Amino acid sequence: MPTPTVAPTPATHATTAAPTAPKTADSEARRLLHELQVHQVELLQQNEELRTVRAELESSLARYVSLFDFAPVGLVGLESDGSIRVLNRRAAAMLGASLSGGQALRQFVAPQSTAALILALAGGQTGQQGPIELQLAAPGPVGARFVDLEVQAPAMDDDACLVSLVETTERRHAQSELRRARDLLELSGRVAHSGFWELGSEGRRLAWSAMAHEILEAEPGSVVDLEELLGCLADGEVREQLQAAFEQGRQGTAFELEVPVTTMRGRAIWIRLSGAPESDSGTPPRLLGTVQDIDARIRLEQARVGQARAESASREKSAFLSRMSHELRTPLNAVMGFAHLLAMDAAIAAVPQSAQRVGMIQDSAKQLLSLISEVLDLSRLEAGAVVPTITSFDLVSLRNEVAAMLAPLAAEFNVCLSLPACEEAVHAAADRHRTRQVLLNLLSNAIKYNHPGGEVTVQLRDAGQWVEVAVMDNGIGLSDEQRLRLFQPFSRVGAEHTLVPGLGLGLSISKQLAEAMQGRLEVSSEPGVGSVFTLVLPRGSGTSAAVKTQETVPATSAARPHRLKVLYIEDNPVNVVMMQALLEKRPQVLFEFAIDGASGLAAARRWRPDLVLLDMQLPDVDGGWVLRQIRADPELSRTRIVAVSADAMEEQQRAGLAAGLDAYLTKPINFDRLLSLVDDTPSLL
Repeated sequence: MPTPTVAPTPATHATTAAPTAPKTADSEARRLLHELQVHQVELLQQNEELRTVRAELESSLARYVSLFDFAPVGLVGLESDGSIRVLNRRAAAMLGASLSGGQALRQFVAPQSTAALILALAGGQTGQQGPIELQLAAPGPVGARFVDLEVQAPAMDDDACLVSLVETTERRHAQSELRRARDLLELSGRVAHSGFWELGSEGRRLAWSAMAHEILEAEPGSVVDLEELLGCLADGEVREQLQAAFEQGRQGTAFELEVPVTTMRGRAIWIRLSGAPESDSGTPPRLLGTVQDIDARIRLEQARVGQARAESASREKSAFLSRMSHELRTPLNAVMGFAHLLAMDAAIAAVPQSAQRVGMIQDSAKQLLSLISEVLDLSRLEAGAVVPTITSFDLVSLRNEVAAMLAPLAAEFNVCLSLPACEEAVHAAADRHRTRQVLLNLLSNAIKYNHPGGEVTVQLRDAGQWVEVAVMDNGIGLSDEQRLRLFQPFSRVGAEHTLVPGLGLGLSISKQLAEAMQGRLEVSSEPGVGSVFTLVLPRGSGTSAAVKTQETVPATSAARPHRLKVLYIEDNPVNVVMMQALLEKRPQVLFEFAIDGASGLAAARRWRPDLVLLDMQLPDVDGGWVLRQIRADPELSRTRIVAVSADAMEEQQRAGLAAGLDAYLTKPINFDRLLSLVDDTPSLL
């Protein structure tokens, strides 16, 4: 700082001017020196600050370089022409480029991604930023490699730009595997008809997979409220089950249940719904689960159960009908047997009134037997036990045969039977016995439900691959409502109010028999005009002659002169008495009986009969056991064995004949057939 001076007085100016000049220069010098020292100190301070800033700058630069070089993403500085100015290690490794740069970025990009790169760089130049995916030129160990590239806009004073690269190869592979797993899951769900669902922790919004939407027939992709969904799917007890199951899941317990629901389109199906809480989703937990369409399985199981029940019911019905047949046929056998014996008695025949009454007994017994046979036929048809024997036969002769059988009935009802002539034989491919049964039913109905003086015409027609038997009457006819119920079992469509007896089974049996022979039964009718029932059957070859259904020998056949031993094994004493009375018509027969299987077998071994009449249901053993024992005895090998049984089921008859029976007679016994068998049996004496 300059030293202050005092101005000299005029009196002393001349004497003091010389001594003060040196002092002033010295002071200025000292001042200047002082200022220089101050500036030097300031410069030293500034230099120190510069050294500190430089050190910090160098440290920051080192950190920047380190961060740039070892950044977890690839960083590339590009010139305006797209050449690499600088890049970090990650980018160099990613691209396979040199750290010195100088190469064009596009040479490291696959050709199919070059255009996308150019557009990305152009967008970066204009500030339109956003990552894009590019395929790299160099493949990796598992195939093509991909990166996400993002361009930073250049600075105002520099045309260069910075590019970031993030390799997405593993992500793409993971996404691909995820898609593949999702597709496989969707495919497995489609194969298993199973979908997936998710219920958030809030417990309301329910998300479903595509397959789950398809199963429940909901709108694709919809997320619905749980209560709303349950209200649509089910009500009552089923809804309570579903609500309880979801509540169980919210409390942390897995659930699974099978319930019937209604889809969003109103279709009733069965589903299996399972769910489980996600363990780490907090409280309340998020629920995950599956829904599977099990409708086909449930329906199949129900069908199987229904079939099993039906089969069990069918077996029980068959057993019941077998027992019923046995219980009805056994007393009926005695009724018809003794009525037959009474009819053969000369004393009865000499009294017209007595003979008429015996005839009424016989007619009533035959009617009862017909009803029993119809019930058994219907049961066997419903069980599929009727297997027709298909042959080719002449329908003309069969028609004439049936008409001859029903001629007395037509005369009784005062109905004319008309049989138009056929120029050529008409052959059918069917079961002749069953066809005869159908025609008997159709003709007898046409006669019985006609009016006195009416007419029934049986006309045959050749219809190409088919042949037709049309039974036409001009009787009472049928209404449309009656025709709808015509073929139902036990439906008599108004005939129950007439004097014509019956159960209403004949037409039902006839229709099923026609279908079992690959044919059909058709009807057209008009009340007060009449009806036409047409039996349509496959056409036959025309090479086979008509076959007779049964050969019988009249009861008056001449008796053979030899003695014939007949053993009757039967536990019913009435049947024994009747059989003994019948065989008395054959003086050459020696008759003996046994009341059970054990005594019958002993009698056979002791007496060695020519013919054994065997009841198949004995009190101690089955008749089949007796049959096997006799057939196994060499000394009884020539003995004829004929079943006389109330079991009229055809399967039992076939089984008995296969086991060694010579014949199978059902009760009530056809006496002409029985006496024919007796007459045809050779004596072993």
